[in-house]
Amino acid sequence: MEEIDGLREGARLKARIRELEQLNQLKDAEFNNFMRNAPWGIFLARCTAQDSISSARVYYVNPVLTNMFNSLDLINQPLLSPEFWVNSVERSRFLEELTKSYQISGLTVQLRDRDRNIFWGKIFARVIPSPEGIFIFGCIVDVTVEKGDEPIQRKPISYS
Repeated sequence: MEEIDGLREGARLKARIRELEQLNQLKDAEFNNFMRNAPWGIFLARCTAQDSISSARVYYVNPVLTNMFNSLDLINQPLLSPEFWVNSVERSRFLEELTKSYQISGLTVQLRDRDRNIFWGKIFARVIPSPEGIFIFGCIVDVTVEKGDEPIQRKPISYS
């Protein structure tokens, strides 16, 4: 009798695990949908635990950030690439604040897209240590219009 109860309990546990796995897949899909459709440019950068934050490379970008920088080639680019930062002082301030407090909340800087157009971005970011290395999760909001400049007219990038 105990053996049958044990088999039933094992079957119930296996069914519950399957339910949780399906729920997890659904939540992953919802999260990915949120990331793709967020109204701000989202990025994830990464460096090894032995490296400094200054060596972080872009690991993920959403379509809004891709359009903001007018480039499909952002993955594996240095987060602090001078190609995208107009002002080296602002780039240094970003690095200093991120290194000191492990987060940035609304730093407004001038950035440059692939076609060398300059726009204003407000950056929010946080350092997230993990066993796989150091991640920097952040978003950039285009505040060009709020700064009184004309918005850059970009055509949406095709992902096909």
